[in-house]
Amino acid sequence: MNLEEIEKIVTIAGSFGIGALLGAGVLFYFLKSYIPAYLSEKGKNLATKEDVGAITEKVEAVKSGYAEMLEEVKVGNQLKISAIEREQHLKKEEENTGHP
Repeated sequence: MNLEEIEKIVTIAGSFGIGALLGAGVLFYFLKSYIPAYLSEKGKNLATKEDVGAITEKVEAVKSGYAEMLEEVKVGNQLKISAIEREQHLKKEEENTGHP
């Protein structure tokens, strides 16, 4: 920037008045301090949403795995109970008919 450009800027700024310069300064300070903080917070929120999504997927996968295991155990137990009931039924029939 040379001296002529600086003089032009000062002349233009002078034509707007002191209030406009102060207003521009306040606006610049506001934008300089507020916008980065705002964008930083938005970035954190987005990262949190992504983290929550990933954690939720993992939790659902574990729940699904446990549900499958539980169903297998239930079926196994039901088969054992059915076998015991059949065995008891056969023993009662043998006792009633008198045949070993």
